[in-house]
Amino acid sequence: MKYSKFIVALVIILNALFAAAVLYAFLKIGAEPTTLIISWFAFTTGELWILGTLSKQKIKNKQPDNCDEKLIEVVENLNAIIDERRKGDFSSSYYNSE
Repeated sequence: MKYSKFIVALVIILNALFAAAVLYAFLKIGAEPTTLIISWFAFTTGELWILGTLSKQKIKNKQPDNCDEKLIEVVENLNAIIDERRKGDFSSSYYNSE
């Protein structure tokens, strides 16, 4: 996430500098570099779009650091309950919690 904020800020600054340079060039030359403008903003928009997509993927797929430990604990508890049930022992706290 640290780098994405830096990249977004950098793109905004570069877009502002590019716009200023294009305005200066238009003032001096009198012609607008249409293809360059289209290409520049297509490039920066694409970069930001990809960055946003990657950020969404990271957030969507993010799991807690101790996810595997919790899963192992849950499986062990379920196995213990299944073993108790097979033996006919229903005295565990799981069955008495209701």
